[in-house]
Amino acid sequence: MMAAGVAAGVLLMMASSCVSKSERFEAVADIEGVQALSVGSAVTGLANVALKSDRSGKDDKEAGDMSRYMKSIDNIEIVNCENEVSVDEVRRKCDSIIAVMDYLPVRSRTEGDVKVRIYTGPAENEESDGIILTEDGGGSYQLVYVSGKVDMKKLLREFAE
Repeated sequence: MMAAGVAAGVLLMMASSCVSKSERFEAVADIEGVQALSVGSAVTGLANVALKSDRSGKDDKEAGDMSRYMKSIDNIEIVNCENEVSVDEVRRKCDSIIAVMDYLPVRSRTEGDVKVRIYTGPAENEESDGIILTEDGGGSYQLVYVSGKVDMKKLLREFAE
């Protein structure tokens, strides 16, 4: 029992030492009311192990479950803005960064005043180098960028259904 507690503590220390300021989206990190961070390779290495062990053959279609499309994860960046005064500036800057990355929207859905978008990068051999999810509305803006290998064939087939 104590060994599990020690292991959990070590994992927490590893995770906290691998979290840093957002890299790709650092231009928005200093805007008032923005929280931005990047999760590096030690934690994403654990995520890759989880991705491989979770391929049990079941087709779990829960909304937001990106593990169905991810073949590997290199880095995760998160941007969160709940400051209504800053949301427009954060959206503009994030949209600009997404455009420079050459990512295009592959899915969009609006519920009330909240718009959710999924973007992917250019695909080679039916794989993209990452996926971006944005949620915009209700006075807030969130972005999650996962760099790694995305199975575009599976992603687009599921969204075509």
